[in-house]
Amino acid sequence: MSPDLSKFHGRPIYYSSFLYDEILEANSQQEFSLKDLPVELVARILELSISRALALTSAWIAELVFPIRLAHVLLRTRKQVRSFHALVCSSDRAAGAVKTLWVCDCVWTPGEPASLPTLIADVLRACSHLDSLGCALAPLQRLCTSDEPFPSHLLSVHVTLTEQMSLRTPPGPVGWISKWDRLQQTMHGAGFLGTITHLYLSGHHYQFGDTFPAEYLPHLTHLAVGSERDWSRQPWMYSTYIRDFARAVDSRVRRACGSFQAAVLVFRPPDRWYYDAPLQWEPRELVRAARNCGPDGILVYCIAGGRKFRQSRFWDEAAADGEDIWSLARGQMAFLV
Repeated sequence: MSPDLSKFHGRPIYYSSFLYDEILEANSQQEFSLKDLPVELVARILELSISRALALTSAWIAELVFPIRLAHVLLRTRKQVRSFHALVCSSDRAAGAVKTLWVCDCVWTPGEPASLPTLIADVLRACSHLDSLGCALAPLQRLCTSDEPFPSHLLSVHVTLTEQMSLRTPPGPVGWISKWDRLQQTMHGAGFLGTITHLYLSGHHYQFGDTFPAEYLPHLTHLAVGSERDWSRQPWMYSTYIRDFARAVDSRVRRACGSFQAAVLVFRPPDRWYYDAPLQWEPRELVRAARNCGPDGILVYCIAGGRKFRQSRFWDEAAADGEDIWSLARGQMAFLV
């Protein structure tokens, strides 16, 4: 006997009892399997519901989700760096599946093994389909100083440098030198910097206008810079900082980079113990200050979070959604009208 389908969620529906019974009979004679669906559809379903447990349900599913699980890789510890190095250097399939890679700041702690930048440089050389990369400068420095050819696939990636790039490195033969200059003077440094189109400096940059080497980045089209954390209790300084950043972009970046399109100033949430009280500024105020810089002004983006905020978690969530800092900023500014 057919069930009563005369109402569905309070709305009447009309059906043919004979047709319904025919459908039930046909379905009872044919077993449905996930393998009956197109592989592309199954992959998309699994991509939306991916988990470690799901990959263990069967060998067929594990094989199918293998490239999905490696598409976005976040390395939080030295142990993970070593394990991932062993994986991608022994499996071309694993290396080719990696699309975005982020190496957390906590990996670069004082007393780090000298081999660590070399291991990450090997990973970057192996992952030939990278679209986006976030790491400190050291592994890129190793690649640029190597006698081997610079990996061509890294000439088109979106680069995020997680360390404070406006600081100077220890004295060299000619005295103090900026990190930018030291990289540019390496064997492959000028060629690498000259091909970067998307650059996110996620560290805090106190003197952006004075230290940013726009002349080294002629093909730069998108720039994002992390703001100063200590100003979250001084709201009156934000509009000044935004205005100064906009002037620096106009005077240095737009003039040197003929195809430049967008600059984003990123405001992080506070994470110090004495910032437990509510902030004295609203994101709308920052957006208003950015719009006041003119039609060719800058974008601002306020990262949501609190004391336990982690830049790596923000990147991980954004990468999983197919977003970058520029699309996030445009969306937030459009919302905060």
